[in-house]
Amino acid sequence: MTYKYPPTVMNKAIGYFISGLGRTAIGKKVGVPEGTVRKWIDKYKTGEIEHIHYWILPSPNGPISEGECPCGETRVFANSQDGWDRWRKSDGKRPNNQSQEALKTKKQKKSNFNGKL
Repeated sequence: MTYKYPPTVMNKAIGYFISGLGRTAIGKKVGVPEGTVRKWIDKYKTGEIEHIHYWILPSPNGPISEGECPCGETRVFANSQDGWDRWRKSDGKRPNNQSQEALKTKKQKKSNFNGKL
């Protein structure tokens, strides 16, 4: 079945319904008419559609972020798999010496390429 709205909007709406929000408030929050929200809720209640979590994550600040679904469930997510230990500095900031090295290497490669032209 094809829907006018993307599945993420429907999942957000169902999540807000699970958390106890009313149809009118849900419609305003996700930008969908109340009648559409009512149909989605009815389909959710009859099992025609199921709620798939739609995780809303804050901006990364540290090694992990706590995401929250509109239904109220929370989950912890890793912000980076590469260099997980790099975040574990005493000041909590990401070391930038590696990014500076990468930038130097990139500039060097570019200058070598331009010099061959």
